[in-house]
Amino acid sequence: MQPCCSSQIDRELVENEGILDENGHFNGFGGYMRAKVAKLKHQVHNNVVLKSELFKGLSIYVNGYTDPPAFELRKIFTENGGEYHHYYNHGFTSYTIASSLASLKFKNLRKGEYLLKPAWVTDSILFHTVLPIESYILKPSAAPSAQLKGGVDEFYQRSRLHLISTLAQDLKIFVAELRAKENPEFPSRSKLEGLGDEDGFKLDENVICHIDMDCFFVSVALKSRPALKRKPIAITHSRDANGKGYAEIASCSYEARKFNVKASMWMNEAVKLCPNLICLPYEFDKYKETSKILYSIISKYTLDIRAVSCDELYIDLTSLCKKMKISDPLKVVKVIRDDIEATTHCTASAGLGPNMLIARLATKKAKPNGQFYVNQKESSNLVKNVKISDLPGVGYSAMDKVRSELGIETCRELRKVDVKRLQEVFGQKQGKKLYDQCRGISEPFELTELTNRKSISCDVNFGVRLTTQDDLTAFLADIARNLASRMKSAHAKGKTIGLRLLIRSPGAPIEPAKYGAHGLCDPISKAFHLTEPTNDEQIILNTALSLVKHLKPVISDIRGIALQASKLDFLLFCKKPEATIELSESQMSLHQFLPKRRKNEKNDVIDLTKEDTQEVVVKKRKKKKATVKSAKDLTQYIGKLPKPDIFFCICGHPEHELSLDLYQPPQFEDILILRCRLYRLCLWEMWYELKEEFDDIYDSIFENYRAPMAWIEVVVGIQEEINRNSVRLFGLVALPDERLSTFIKGCD
Repeated sequence: MQPCCSSQIDRELVENEGILDENGHFNGFGGYMRAKVAKLKHQVHNNVVLKSELFKGLSIYVNGYTDPPAFELRKIFTENGGEYHHYYNHGFTSYTIASSLASLKFKNLRKGEYLLKPAWVTDSILFHTVLPIESYILKPSAAPSAQLKGGVDEFYQRSRLHLISTLAQDLKIFVAELRAKENPEFPSRSKLEGLGDEDGFKLDENVICHIDMDCFFVSVALKSRPALKRKPIAITHSRDANGKGYAEIASCSYEARKFNVKASMWMNEAVKLCPNLICLPYEFDKYKETSKILYSIISKYTLDIRAVSCDELYIDLTSLCKKMKISDPLKVVKVIRDDIEATTHCTASAGLGPNMLIARLATKKAKPNGQFYVNQKESSNLVKNVKISDLPGVGYSAMDKVRSELGIETCRELRKVDVKRLQEVFGQKQGKKLYDQCRGISEPFELTELTNRKSISCDVNFGVRLTTQDDLTAFLADIARNLASRMKSAHAKGKTIGLRLLIRSPGAPIEPAKYGAHGLCDPISKAFHLTEPTNDEQIILNTALSLVKHLKPVISDIRGIALQASKLDFLLFCKKPEATIELSESQMSLHQFLPKRRKNEKNDVIDLTKEDTQEVVVKKRKKKKATVKSAKDLTQYIGKLPKPDIFFCICGHPEHELSLDLYQPPQFEDILILRCRLYRLCLWEMWYELKEEFDDIYDSIFENYRAPMAWIEVVVGIQEEINRNSVRLFGLVALPDERLSTFIKGCD
């Protein structure tokens, strides 16, 4: 094997080709770019150990994400006699290697320009010959409307933000389930034996520890790539080294940070700062595996854990230290950190303090791979020197307000601002929180963080390109399925379903600069309040379709879709009450549902036992504009009406089988049952279209509420409006007990 210098590029060649003028300056921008390309080619090919000449005379350019990634393809290709180009040069670059490409770029391909799959390189190495390219030519993918099935799953499989949010919730559930077990065991506490101080034990304050993994994504990636340690690494979707990438950096090594490369930076900015930046792909399965191991390690010491994210958590060490009689909590943390590194091969930093805020600020001083303890007496001095932007929960928007309204930067200055002034600028809650934070006061450490979750959502805002109503329905069905699955995993049900759409702004380009991105959009949203919490996929989908019909978007302009469930009930923590408002049919007998008939009571009866009776028509009174705005308001008014004898309704829908609903409302709980039935019926159609019709209910029900037929008039009034939307009413009557069973048998 000999060193290969296939391009023979050196300083003399640059000068001889006229890239530099007589003064040693570049001949314009073109000269600069030629010099840059020459330099990159020299860096790539210099001192490469040649294994074969398999690809001699050929050159490749790697575009975007590939498997194996670009740096591995470069190594393979150059070691086997080929040239690697950082920039595509038509007429000089033999092939472009890519896994996918925008449809527009396929249309703009020039004659003689070929796009090959990465397998062409690896298979050629495997078979020791340059394989024909015909079987490896990359072809355009189908139109978005044809890819809807599974599209949401594919989006989430490659979404970093989705991983972070869902994995955090999964870990919270994991911790909650561990706590729910009786008599937990802590086998790793044996590693703390010998650290206790039996005679002089003293611990006068709470000790909260904040564990944060160092460059988590990078550390996980380097476990299988030890040769890349101590090199500038970035984790991103982009593999583009030409400085034009719009992908966002999720994590970068400390070596990359020396070049001022940071997380959340665009690739085109990072490459300018660090031309030798090595980009590695996401490895979501490995992140999940390592996170689960991290939390499992901690749970073997204590279950006083507050999960935050896949690489971050809080531990209350107070009870552990007291039980083991350990006065110095740093000794405990050192054992835990060593355990984490030995098991995961990733390092972790730790900050300790009397509360979560101080512990988190202390972690910044512990980075990287260290630990730092700030006690109660020292916490005030620590916080006053902290920048306001370093406080948890203070982002760009809040800092803009701080600078524009208050003109300050540090917590020392923030302490001089009155709490009322802060609440004027930031609102009651956020203003009080800032007032407390700059004084080192934190929210309490709570173990029930799962129940504090306000909502569960599914949001897709990349690659959404729809053309027809069927496309939209299929996409919403996919999102509804994902949302229902998350809610069930979280042991939660939601009472409010919200829909949010991103609509392309007027005048915005149809396709933005970043392929697949949503671009400039205007958000529109609407929410619907259910009568009872749910995590049923079909109910969520039906609600979403109703909301879409109300919002009336131009389907081709939709660039993002989000479904959110809020007002959550957590089944893991909430036991069902003994007496529920509504019982299922399997739980309720007919005798339980219908109370005993009172003696000497007269009723107006409509007999439906005759064969020729098909429908009940109640004579309408003169309509007036009513004040009833929703089913909730309707329930309140119905509650003032007298108690009819027996009540039932048979309703049908064009897409559903007939159903028999029974109503016997002598008590308030039964009124709620009636409301639930009406609400469900509305959900079959479009609630927002029917809402205006509800305003037309009779005023006379308030004037003649003592009439025994009043309830029937209210419901029939609603049913007749629903008839316009193809919901059929088959019957609505009051019957005595002895005739009800006969009628039910006739309807089976």
